[in-house]
Amino acid sequence: MLNQLNHRLRQDALPILLYLVTLVIMTYPLVFVMHDHIPMKNADTSQAIWMNWWAITAFENGYNINLTPFMFAPNGLDITLFPPRWTRLPIWIPLYQAFGEPLAYNLTILLGTLLKAYGMYLFCLWLFKNRIAAWTSGAFFAFGSAMLQIALPQPLTGSMEWIPFFMLVYAYTIEQTKGKTSTRKIILLMLLAAILFVFSVYINLKIGIFAMLLGGGYVALVFFWDRLWQYRSFWIGIVTFGVFALGLGLPILYPVLANTNLEGAVEGELEGMGIDIVNYIKPMEERPINYVQSIASLSNEYVKFNEFTILDTPYIGIVAFVFALMGVWYAVRVDNRVYIWVILAFVFLILSFGLEWMWNGRVINTQLSPIRFLQDNIVVVVLRWMYRFALVFWFPLSVLIGYGLLYRLRNLKLDWKQSSLLTLSVVMLLYGTSIFPIQTRPLPIPDYVHVLNESPEGYIVNLPLGRQESKYYMVVQIQHRRPMNEGSIARLPSGSYDFQKSIPLLSIMRGREPLWDDQEIANEEWQASMQMLLDNGFRYLVLHKKVQTKNWKTTQQWLLDLFRNGDPIHNDDVARLYDIEDLLTVTPHLPDEE
Repeated sequence: MLNQLNHRLRQDALPILLYLVTLVIMTYPLVFVMHDHIPMKNADTSQAIWMNWWAITAFENGYNINLTPFMFAPNGLDITLFPPRWTRLPIWIPLYQAFGEPLAYNLTILLGTLLKAYGMYLFCLWLFKNRIAAWTSGAFFAFGSAMLQIALPQPLTGSMEWIPFFMLVYAYTIEQTKGKTSTRKIILLMLLAAILFVFSVYINLKIGIFAMLLGGGYVALVFFWDRLWQYRSFWIGIVTFGVFALGLGLPILYPVLANTNLEGAVEGELEGMGIDIVNYIKPMEERPINYVQSIASLSNEYVKFNEFTILDTPYIGIVAFVFALMGVWYAVRVDNRVYIWVILAFVFLILSFGLEWMWNGRVINTQLSPIRFLQDNIVVVVLRWMYRFALVFWFPLSVLIGYGLLYRLRNLKLDWKQSSLLTLSVVMLLYGTSIFPIQTRPLPIPDYVHVLNESPEGYIVNLPLGRQESKYYMVVQIQHRRPMNEGSIARLPSGSYDFQKSIPLLSIMRGREPLWDDQEIANEEWQASMQMLLDNGFRYLVLHKKVQTKNWKTTQQWLLDLFRNGDPIHNDDVARLYDIEDLLTVTPHLPDEE
């Protein structure tokens, strides 16, 4: 087995080396600043880094990993529904201990991206029997904008590196059930497929659902295409896979299914109602090679896919579009079995459109999307955002692009001219959906953290409160390592904000109460707030100056004025740090005092 693996890696040395070079180019400048920067402006990176830190903190201190006392103090937070990315921890922990954050985070993400490319290469090599086409599919799958936009800042959604390996073993085994392969071999192969499938589940349930949708969609089509019902080995293999997958996934599935917050976590409407068709077909003027602005651009008032990722990048470039069409033509002219991938691509593309389709911002028909008939399905509800179906679509799209290149290679003589054109077309394929250069930002290390690390024990309350703000507070928490009154993980258990509601000042900061405008009331509420915080273990209040609240023009300035009479133990351009005991005797400053 080891000899076969060694032989495989030696055979693939050049493709892996080319992937390494492509990784450096496609993630520039991250690879050159990853010792002190984190990727993208998306605040979800902070949450991902925090979850790594919490896992090792729980291990080292004997905490229940599903219940953290460090967020939503003094009550803590049940995070059973948000387990750490278990399959990445064996890589991340030694990197973290050797290099700290953010280098450990960046290296883990980049290694996952490289593994994703290589896995897709192996899968497509099995399909195509052509290294050039297989390498191109792997590069597109791993380094295209859809994957990098999600995988770099959102590993809970974008860590799809084990799916190609799962699909390779799973699809290969299904093919073997039609022959004279022994039952023992079928069972062993399906065990391996189940292990690789469960790797995705152990990263995150959403990624497990991605694997389930791809594997389930593929086997459903092949079942009818190849009349698999007539093969005894097929039924043995499917049952074996199901039993092993369920058994191996039970340690992580059972706590989730038994969690009292599960029902509340999946309630609510799907996020994002659809795409704007005009934007979908509009070329980008500044980069004419880009053909499609965004496949999953949400059209409601609150967020669009491009804004959601803090990037203005395309989803499909014109070269990718042409290659995919050639892949469809390959199905027509060469091998009609490729229709399996055409159908999968079409289905997941349509699902990614959301509940409503738009034309210039107007709903043209609210019944068009099949999502409307699936919106109560637990799988759809768990995925929640429609662009996540677009991530599943990216897999068959990459396969079709490989088939398109394969069709071109059938009539190509690889002399230097045609080889150069072929190389250029692959470069343009990747450039057409690139997000070059990758946006980065420094890992925040505020000066007040150094003051806190030399101060007595005590919890921290951060102001202002808010979803994006709290994600920033999470990444800072890994430096001061003190429990705080907030944190932001989606689908929080009911009651998470009960403590904040009980504190007058914090209730105002959550937008539940009007800002104080009466000095006498402000004095009473202020003193009550500070005393209640002290009684519950809080010692420090951090008034952040450079975070944006929902109504920041009003709330931010009101807060800065409110604390003007206080004497901070630290003050700089980023934040003021207060000892809450000192604030007990302070008179809050209201704007009408002047």
